Amino acid sequence: MRDGHLSDETLHRIFDMYEELAAEGDEEVQNLVQVTLLEPLWDDKMTYDRAEKLLGEHTRELWNCIGSYLRAPQ
Repeated sequence: MRDGHLSDETLHRIFDMYEELAAEGDEEVQNLVQVTLLEPLWDDKMTYDRAEKLLGEHTRELWNCIGSYLRAPQ
């Protein structure tokens, strides 16, 4: 961790885990990923932009669902 930010390697591992949960989990697990893990990343423009670069196929689908009820930070 440098300057309060996680390393790119750590972030990739975290988002790989999110992707695995989204891909292999049932509807309840997918909801957990969407609401508990991804939705808070919409609070800050820098965090939002960084997260968008780390999304996989399944987390991207959940991310897009969030866009139906939240606006992207500006």
